[in-house]
Amino acid sequence: MTSMAFAVPFDGEKLHHLLDHLDGHVYGDGAADTHAVTKGKGLTHVRFYHQTKPRDMLIVYLEGPRLEQTLQQMHGSPGEHEDGWFQLMEAIGGEGKDDLGPAPSTLLLDWHHEEGHRHKPARRA
Repeated sequence: MTSMAFAVPFDGEKLHHLLDHLDGHVYGDGAADTHAVTKGKGLTHVRFYHQTKPRDMLIVYLEGPRLEQTLQQMHGSPGEHEDGWFQLMEAIGGEGKDDLGPAPSTLLLDWHHEEGHRHKPARRA
């Protein structure tokens, strides 16, 4: 299973945009559709965190068996849900689709309570 996390800085005054989106698409009337679309994309786990210090950030955690391909497809040929996501990110933080990109992070540390360190990143030149 592949996982990825990335952070999107945003204006804390605009948190209501994110909460409205979640109320409508994740917890509200659009929940069944959002669940089906997300599962259909091959995602197996999605988490959002609101970090407040040292500044407001939306931290997104994603898992899926073909995560890199899924993200490239979502970025390259977005549908209604992806367009809504990119519009939301622009509304809360001013960063649009082209700013976010299809693969926004690189794993640097993976520690597990039973296995210890499971990943060693390549050294930078």
